[in-house]
Amino acid sequence: MRVLAFVFLMLLVGNVFALGINPNNVDRDDQYTYDYFTNTLNSFSSIFERMIYDNESYLDDSVLVFNELDLLRNETILYKNHNISSSVEYVIPPFYKFSKELVYLSNLNKRLYDDLNENTTESLIDAKATFVGINKTLLSMECILNEIDNITYLKKGNETLKFDTSNVREMIKLYKLKFSKYNVSALNISISKLLEKTPNKLRIYISNPNPIIFENVSIYGVGENGMVVVHINNISYSLFVKDHAFSMGYSFDKEGIYEIYATQNGNKSNTIYANVSKIPTYIFTDKNVYKGYVNNNITINGYVVDYYGNPINGTVHILNNSIPLNNSSFTYNIFSNKSCKINGNIFYNGDTYHLPSKKVISIEFTKYPTKIVIYTDKCNVSPHETINLIGEIFGVSDVVGIDVIVNNQTYKKIYTNGRFKTNLSFNSSGTYEIYAIYQGSNIYEGSKSNILKINVEKRGFLIYIVIAIALGLISIYTYKFTKRKEDETEYVESPKIEVKEEVDRKNIPNDIGEAYKILFDSLIKHYSLPKNLTPRELLEIIKNKNLNIYNDLRFITKIHEMHVYGGFEIDKDVVDKYLQLIKKILGEING
Repeated sequence: MRVLAFVFLMLLVGNVFALGINPNNVDRDDQYTYDYFTNTLNSFSSIFERMIYDNESYLDDSVLVFNELDLLRNETILYKNHNISSSVEYVIPPFYKFSKELVYLSNLNKRLYDDLNENTTESLIDAKATFVGINKTLLSMECILNEIDNITYLKKGNETLKFDTSNVREMIKLYKLKFSKYNVSALNISISKLLEKTPNKLRIYISNPNPIIFENVSIYGVGENGMVVVHINNISYSLFVKDHAFSMGYSFDKEGIYEIYATQNGNKSNTIYANVSKIPTYIFTDKNVYKGYVNNNITINGYVVDYYGNPINGTVHILNNSIPLNNSSFTYNIFSNKSCKINGNIFYNGDTYHLPSKKVISIEFTKYPTKIVIYTDKCNVSPHETINLIGEIFGVSDVVGIDVIVNNQTYKKIYTNGRFKTNLSFNSSGTYEIYAIYQGSNIYEGSKSNILKINVEKRGFLIYIVIAIALGLISIYTYKFTKRKEDETEYVESPKIEVKEEVDRKNIPNDIGEAYKILFDSLIKHYSLPKNLTPRELLEIIKNKNLNIYNDLRFITKIHEMHVYGGFEIDKDVVDKYLQLIKKILGEING
């Protein structure tokens, strides 16, 4: 329900929050707030209707609506103390009061129904007193409806959004007609006769026997017409009894148990007691769970307000530290040099008028997260052939130790606070898994890099013979082709696009970014793709169009991103392979 109330508050704020924005420069739109409270009016009408037809669901529903408004009211108080203003705070007070009266009326209605059905001398006298309480409550509710009618704060552009309370008022009229069902006049006559026969049947009641300080309550009763004296802890108040009924409003300014009774014509009524308690208080914090990194402060901000929304002065206690309240607000900083989780309590001890309150919060200090990325210039090598392993650890500012792991065995330990590079070689054939791991410290979380797989294979003597023969044939073919071209007397010009592509392929610049641009433009043109693709988007398209060049392009894209976007310096051997693969792809797509 608390979350629900918070969501309501966020949805209902139609006007601009007070965050330094001039509301005069912004069109107001309080439609959400208006719609929500219009639905609340409909709920009030529905509760009255069920009360009229003796559908006892009105008892639970009146409480549900009040609890929802109570939570929304508390959240509004919280945000108001954060200097966040909303249209809700201007609308909710009369709705809250009306809902509270509706809960009381629901209980009175149930009591009246039970007393009349019991139909004894005692229950009829109680019913008469309950009629007094109902009439007084209905009068109060009609006054509150006048307040709702007079709300002119809500706006939509230049239009004022006014609430329509006519349906609720109609239900109140119908509810009053219900009294005729019980023949109130006949009941008054019956009460008169009962009082004549038993003149000591002077009765007194209170609307809420457990009020808080300064809460308004009704003290009412039945007796003979004339004057009656109400005694509250030996302080006397004279009231006039009409139609055998009397009532008065009252509020208590101190906690304690108050004895209340009435006297009339030498008779004493029953004695009732009001158990008056201090005003409840509430502690609000900007979060329930606080998280931060070690070696840093975590700041806790909060407020203390009472039931009526008034600010509180005094002190609060956080983790055995006393923090003064400044116009109800407080701030507390907590520091830790190690990771830990603290379940802390915030206490307000109360004062003469206010009850103590408690708030439980969670504070968690965590280590800084780290990340390691590694790559290599070769994935297929021969035994004893050297490869370059390049990597970087992110998230640390201190020099830390990184273990290079080969097939689950520590190969080397490197100390760095950023980039690192090392050489590896393998004595025998096989598949090797390489990754880097940082064990962590009191400040930094440990991390493990991506895993690289290196294939190590022996190259037999036969392959070198094949390579030598292939190179020889290529040399002979190149010589004959060049000689024939020189002997030709007629020159046939190739299409311009092919000449340009041939020149591009032979004259690839050594700059990583410029070389990639030539490849990118060629792939875009060859596959008729849009020019606004990113390198990663192009790579995904090539994966579906030409799997033969995909792996090479993936390597090229990775090196390009690391150099151009990551700012890495790439080793010369890697750059050479990068450029060779670009030339290879250009050759394949251009024939």
